[in-house]
Amino acid sequence: MQQGVEQRFSAIDDSKNYLMATFLDPRFKMNFFTDQLQKERARQYVLLEGLVSDYNTGSNESSRSSPVQSKCKSTDKPGQSIHTSFWECYDEVVADNFTDDHSGTASTSKNTTAGDLDKYLSMKTLKRTDNPFAWWATHKSKFFECIVTLAAKYLSARASSVYLREAF
Repeated sequence: MQQGVEQRFSAIDDSKNYLMATFLDPRFKMNFFTDQLQKERARQYVLLEGLVSDYNTGSNESSRSSPVQSKCKSTDKPGQSIHTSFWECYDEVVADNFTDDHSGTASTSKNTTAGDLDKYLSMKTLKRTDNPFAWWATHKSKFFECIVTLAAKYLSARASSVYLREAF
């Protein structure tokens, strides 16, 4: 029986769902990861999922033009010259991206999400017997919406219709 358990759960430490669910459970957070790599991977997964979720929510809320279209429209300004060299074009693109990185919504979302993750990790770990769903319901106003949504998603039980052979 022990061999069967070890065989089935040998790669659980590398599972994205396991890492995210453990990270987002206020009873565990990062306390039960076996090494620093797992801790960082779990944090990066949550940050990435939060950014993707935020991006999808933002793009679904309105029918804004795509960044490519808006950049094309901004290049049609009267009096703007066509670049005579590759490096002039490069300088403009770098300047535009530098401006976008420091004032754009993606950068803001990343900073907000990362700040919320740091705030979440600095809060006291929940007791083993406490309800993590009640904790998230109580504290949801303190965090960015995408983190609360991810907690609800990854802390829920996964439905399965796969036949499982009885091991006991």
